[in-house]
Amino acid sequence: MKTSNDSASCRHCRLPIQACQCSALFQRTLLQKNLLQESLHELPIEIELCTHPQEWQKDTNTGNWLQLQSAQIHRHRWHRKEPQTPPANAVLLYPGEDAIELSEYAKDHPIDSLWVVDASWQLSHKMIKQSPWLQSMPKVMLDIEKLPASQYQLRRNQKSLCTYESVVYALQALSSNSDNLHTMWDIFHTMQHAYLKSR
Repeated sequence: MKTSNDSASCRHCRLPIQACQCSALFQRTLLQKNLLQESLHELPIEIELCTHPQEWQKDTNTGNWLQLQSAQIHRHRWHRKEPQTPPANAVLLYPGEDAIELSEYAKDHPIDSLWVVDASWQLSHKMIKQSPWLQSMPKVMLDIEKLPASQYQLRRNQKSLCTYESVVYALQALSSNSDNLHTMWDIFHTMQHAYLKSR
């Protein structure tokens, strides 16, 4: 089976051509930047995915599936020597002793953008350690004990939530628009099923 680095993969969703779901799911013209001409979803905040280079082209990277759904979701290719400058009212979704549960934080603080480290746990720890600008952001987290187990099946030994699941649960904590979330979950399961079927 060919991977995302092969010519037989969709340049947008990066699934094998025979498994591509772009026309069926998105039904809009995709721009060269891999963004929809019109967003499928209007989100309450901007989502900024800080993606490790090893994840950038992987066909199992779910951050790319997110980006296809809204012009409010952006991917940034992380490099330790190229820091970003998060705007005011930006927070980092990352668990830790200094992290506050997201919905609790939002009660007392405005949130304009949510930054998410898009990488394996091992790589994400390195990214945080090597990026003072990530460390400087207020940290928020999900209440994992109240959430279902991860439904992500595309990588071995996956126990924690994948990027896609984390972002949708974060939006769930901040938004009352359940229609958007249902659609995003439908797309997640459809894309995953298509990938598994193509292997």
